[in-house]
Amino acid sequence: MGRWRFRYELLVRLYFREGSLPLNQLGKELQIHQTSITSLVDRLEKQGLIKRTPHPTDRRSTIAQMTPAGRVLTRKAIKLLNSELFRDLGLTGREARLLIGLLMKMRRSWNDIENPEGWEPFEAGLDSPLAD
Repeated sequence: MGRWRFRYELLVRLYFREGSLPLNQLGKELQIHQTSITSLVDRLEKQGLIKRTPHPTDRRSTIAQMTPAGRVLTRKAIKLLNSELFRDLGLTGREARLLIGLLMKMRRSWNDIENPEGWEPFEAGLDSPLAD
């Protein structure tokens, strides 16, 4: 399960970051050793889901870039997880929005999100009473 989880997480990070990130940043974000990132990228590259490209300004760094096939597969995986695994959390729509807002507030405090744009409506709901 662990290897699949890291593959999915790596692909999702690339998917939501315009398709590319430096390998060292991926290692930090996934909290895994650089050797493990290299091995993980090797496997995903062999599958045609990502490719390595040189960093445009830092010769010491390499970029992991999602391929079109990787984007298609990741989109399918996200939809499948959302429809099957997360379809019924036992929360109302308002409760789900509140939960997302709380999680986003936590992630902001950890400086865990590069681009929080678009999540403001969820955080705005934290100030209103929970009622449907």
